[in-house]
Amino acid sequence: MNLKQVIVNWGFWGIVVGLAGAFIAIYSTFNKPTPNLEYRMISSTNVFDVHRELQELTILFEGADIEEKKLNLRIYLIRVENNGNTPIRKNDFYEIQWGVEIENGDIAGTPRVVNANDDFILNNIKPKVVNDRKILFNKIILEDDKFFEIEFVILHSKNAEPQITPIGKIIGQENFIFTEEAIDFEKDELNERKDYIELLTGIILILFAAIVYSLRITANYRKNIKKYQEDLLGTLHELKKSKASHLKVLKAQNKHLKDYKADLEETLEVKEKYVSLLNKLQGEQK
Repeated sequence: MNLKQVIVNWGFWGIVVGLAGAFIAIYSTFNKPTPNLEYRMISSTNVFDVHRELQELTILFEGADIEEKKLNLRIYLIRVENNGNTPIRKNDFYEIQWGVEIENGDIAGTPRVVNANDDFILNNIKPKVVNDRKILFNKIILEDDKFFEIEFVILHSKNAEPQITPIGKIIGQENFIFTEEAIDFEKDELNERKDYIELLTGIILILFAAIVYSLRITANYRKNIKKYQEDLLGTLHELKKSKASHLKVLKAQNKHLKDYKADLEETLEVKEKYVSLLNKLQGEQK
């Protein structure tokens, strides 16, 4: 593997790791561990559905004729679930009661837990009625995605619809959520699948963007390398030409020096002969 391949590979994986880290940071920011205790109405049904009055019919509850008193018995089934991504522990509950409170009606009979996806919850939540208007639960651990379903009956005036309000408070959640609509389990499952699909799609898009960006960087890198190589070859060619020119100049200067040296030697030889001849003439004159 040559240097260019090493640089390209590290560039690609550097981008992938950087984008993955950014995605994880964003996902962690928006998906930080938080509890989410939610109350949801599964069903609400009248015990007796009498569409017209029958004088011969008498409905008694605890010895009282509820038809005569214009009262109604209604069965409620509510799911309590931790839809967050972190467990709710006993210490997360504030020092106040938690459960549900009823307005415009009284709790008739004893509430009962009819379903739970954890046997510990089923055996330990133990709802109890207080003042015929509150159903309180034990403070227990609720892991994320754990739930229980409680069924209870409310005696109320036919002229006033009962209001069910969650009570209590836990750390990390401002208020409990109460949804007054039946649960569509298929829709919930589809929404959960949709969340996973959206997450997977996001990861795929990030990787695709990283690959495209890396290929673009690689193409630009190769283009720059090619241009650099061309520039380098041009520079080497210019250096060769410059070297040849300098060598030519040096050869010419060397030739001039040799010629000058020869002329100088010739001049010195003539001078020596002249001096010798002059000395000889002076000797003959004496």
